[in-house]
Amino acid sequence: MLKKYSLFFLLLFLIASVTFGCSAMKNKVAASVTILEIGSDYIIVQEQGRNSSDRISVPPIITKLIEVNKEYYIQYEYFDGGSFELVSIAPDF
Repeated sequence: MLKKYSLFFLLLFLIASVTFGCSAMKNKVAASVTILEIGSDYIIVQEQGRNSSDRISVPPIITKLIEVNKEYYIQYEYFDGGSFELVSIAPDF
């Protein structure tokens, strides 16, 4: 009986660890950026005050609504694997 309970709690612990561990692997970032390049499903941006650029995955419909060399305020998620994914975008006034 004790083995069944310990196995159950071990399984429950593993499921909780995987679930909460995956959400801890991403970080949300907000920044004012300039769009350098627009691809079919990505944008390349340069954050104001930085010399480096980042490639951010975006839904394809977004690429038709933004322009190169314009400034935008964006929020994106950074995954520990090194990829970036757009959460929101708005004109930077």
